[in-house]
Amino acid sequence: MRLLLSAALLALTATPILAENFRCVRTSLSSNGFVNAQAAESWFPKVIEFRVNGDDVVSNYYGSGSVQRKGGRLYFKFDLEADGSHDRSVTYTFIPKSGRFSAKLGAYGRYATTNGSRGKCQTG
Repeated sequence: MRLLLSAALLALTATPILAENFRCVRTSLSSNGFVNAQAAESWFPKVIEFRVNGDDVVSNYYGSGSVQRKGGRLYFKFDLEADGSHDRSVTYTFIPKSGRFSAKLGAYGRYATTNGSRGKCQTG
């Protein structure tokens, strides 16, 4: 009985009870630093969803990433594989109070950081 109770408690603590879901829609896109707008769109989709659980985030577009909480903002960072190594990253900054986000593609090689997109998110 004790073993069964311990197993049940372990299962409950491993379940993401406080997970947050976000559905975000891009309202503007900067193609600066990209060959064209289509190239920028390939990095920043029109609609994207996030599931946040503690310090982890999963996106339906980028996969798994990390979360930092600072100054009333959430920072979702996704390290992306390019040329066989994790040398590019995409960061979404979400402001819960306004529901707005901005996203950028981190510097790569000799390229500068790009301000990719902005938009609005709904939680639920």
